[in-house]
Amino acid sequence: MKGKRCAILFLAFFTALSGCSQGEGKAVAGNMNEAAAVSHDDGEEREKAEQMKEAALSMKEMKNVCLVKGKKQTVLAFQVYHRHRFRMEKIQKDLSEEMKKRFPDEKITVSYDFKIFLETSRLIHKIRSGKISGEKAEKEIGRIVRLNNEKT
Repeated sequence: MKGKRCAILFLAFFTALSGCSQGEGKAVAGNMNEAAAVSHDDGEEREKAEQMKEAALSMKEMKNVCLVKGKKQTVLAFQVYHRHRFRMEKIQKDLSEEMKKRFPDEKITVSYDFKIFLETSRLIHKIRSGKISGEKAEKEIGRIVRLNNEKT
């Protein structure tokens, strides 16, 4: 009898505890399809960034896309649906080729690395909130590209 009470109490406690973790991480796991252009005065650059984002989202494997377009280079970080996780390198290669085909005059860095995705998302939020100037944003884009090119 005492063992049943203890088991029921344990199950109730475990159920209540597991229900409390709902909703954590929503900012990262939510729909983060974002694009931003560093050149604040040029609406044409923003439109091109949106076109790049839509081109990336046209692939059926894409879940989230973050894109920052600078004057010299562009960073495109993406996430795929879970069922496509084993093909991420091939998806990255295909997306990179598609971007080169659609936008041949742009230097685009494509990455599936989650760290690059987070850094790009943070940069987008800084640009949109006005916390970072255009020159500093260009330096951040360069830092993200170098981070992506590191071999560990």
